[in-house]
Amino acid sequence: MKTKQTKEVNNNRCQEEKLIDYFYSTKHTKFMHLLKISLKWKELYNSNEAKLSFIISILAAIIWRYLFNSVKSELFNQIIRDITLSLFESLIGMLGFIISGLAILTGTITKRVIESINNKKMIKNLISILYSFYFIGAFIGMTIIVYIGMYLMSFSDIVATSYTTVIISFILSYMFCFSIFYSIALLGTCLRIFLVSYEFSNENQKANE
Repeated sequence: MKTKQTKEVNNNRCQEEKLIDYFYSTKHTKFMHLLKISLKWKELYNSNEAKLSFIISILAAIIWRYLFNSVKSELFNQIIRDITLSLFESLIGMLGFIISGLAILTGTITKRVIESINNKKMIKNLISILYSFYFIGAFIGMTIIVYIGMYLMSFSDIVATSYTTVIISFILSYMFCFSIFYSIALLGTCLRIFLVSYEFSNENQKANE
């Protein structure tokens, strides 16, 4: 009983966080802390983007297994290099899109809107929305590193098996697909931010009148 009450108190305190709580503490703005309070990690397996990525990754793993069993190892490694290099360039462009999108989005939120959200003790919700860009940016960065590793491994003498090919191709395909679908979903996030900004701007105008 004591544990439940403690959890409820902690949840209430999290809901009542204000903007000033994030100013003077680097802990509140660290990636892992925001990941914990926003529960974004659950979207890696529980979101629509994750489910769609899972399905496509299974199909991709089947195709890669077929190629592994159909072509010579030299040609297979060359295919890996060509594809990973192309996807690597795409991921770099995607990361640039995320960074510029966050910069534009934060620039459109006015000071009055932020003050209204802060006064209503809903700043955690806004931080969670903006953290989506931080989250997928870090995920794309990790995906880029994995793809670089895969590209370099294609030059090695490591002997792959059909089983390892399926596992690795599934993981790489999932990371790439999730990065794409989540980035597209951020367009919806931008729309929600716009609507929230419009709503609070109206409230400020009515309050002034």
